[in-house]
Amino acid sequence: MGARIHALGLLALMGVGLATGCASPLDKAQIAWAEGEGDFTAAEPYFKEAIAKGDDESEYAAEELYEIYLQLADLNKKDHPKDAEAQYLGALELQPDSVEARTGLIRLFIALYRYEEAYNLAYEGVSSGKCPSCRPLLAKMLIQGGDQRTETEDWPGAEASYAAAMDLLPDAAVAMGLTQARTAQGKIKEAAESLEQAAGMIDQNDIEGRRRFLELRRALVMAALEAGDAMHADQVLDVAPKGVTATGQLQGVEGESFVAGRLGEYTIEKDPTRDAG
Repeated sequence: MGARIHALGLLALMGVGLATGCASPLDKAQIAWAEGEGDFTAAEPYFKEAIAKGDDESEYAAEELYEIYLQLADLNKKDHPKDAEAQYLGALELQPDSVEARTGLIRLFIALYRYEEAYNLAYEGVSSGKCPSCRPLLAKMLIQGGDQRTETEDWPGAEASYAAAMDLLPDAAVAMGLTQARTAQGKIKEAAESLEQAAGMIDQNDIEGRRRFLELRRALVMAALEAGDAMHADQVLDVAPKGVTATGQLQGVEGESFVAGRLGEYTIEKDPTRDAG
């Protein structure tokens, strides 16, 4: 019964408009759209005409069209991505600072493997300072890029990606990825700095994170010794995540000997401060 009354009301409104010839572009748009039950392709030109008039209805028409674009984009993003892209772009044209439209389009581009466009859109949002939700999206893309470059042993590229991600959203796993990339390039000092960053962010209960940290620290110690940099080797051995005991710090390192380039053989000695037994 309610739907019938609604339909009759629309017909009556259309009849009035046609009879009087005074229906505004916004009236025609709303009649054609019929609150989502009508034809958007017929309604859209009327909305745009109402916006272009620059009168009292223009702002309302722009706001309504913006909301419709977002509604349709959300419905179309899975099965009709081209339509969704056009609708997100339409929403951004009406409201360039829209976080919802920008992040929706970024996620759509990622789903379509259009990473460069997604990256550029997210970077623009972060740079403007008007899209806080773009920061985690951009960081995620940078981390994925770092991971892919690590797999191919593109260490300079991995370092650049992880370093940019750290600037956006500091994270222990990212800091360890950065440490690995720097160690592989022989950047001992820089690797020690990012390893120290990682140590400060690893949770006490993160067993896997602590295990990876110890592996990276060991690799960095060996790289430092092979480069003849005993000072950084010793400094790195003092770096450990919060809550790791002296025994835990030296796990897998104490008592082992390494060939340290020009220094010859180097042995990690037992910490004299540790309790006996």
